[in-house]
Amino acid sequence: MKASDILRDALDLSDIKEKLCLKFKLPDGTEIGPFTYSPVDSVAHLKSSVVSNWPKDIANGLKKAKYVDLFKGENILPDDMDLSDMVGAHYSEEIITIKVVLRSPSNKSKDSAKATRGVCAIL
Repeated sequence: MKASDILRDALDLSDIKEKLCLKFKLPDGTEIGPFTYSPVDSVAHLKSSVVSNWPKDIANGLKKAKYVDLFKGENILPDDMDLSDMVGAHYSEEIITIKVVLRSPSNKSKDSAKATRGVCAIL
């Protein structure tokens, strides 16, 4: 058995389509896409795609992928995950919808955040 056959059997990518079609649901409910991606593309690549395709008419345009979290269902997708891992070997969706959640950039350092903490008591 060849090494390539062993790898293909281990990954079970034979059932995955050559391209995956994804659309992204933004926090305001609008959608961008669908776009096609390779099963070997990473979630980090998807985040960069979201940033580059961010609608110009939405206020506070997105500038950096590090402020984006992507979800499929209720699961957050780690940056190093391949799309083939995300969808699994068998899927039936024509277009997969990925939810986009934005994190606000923090302007405070950890030390300044600790210094401004207060005490709350319920009487």
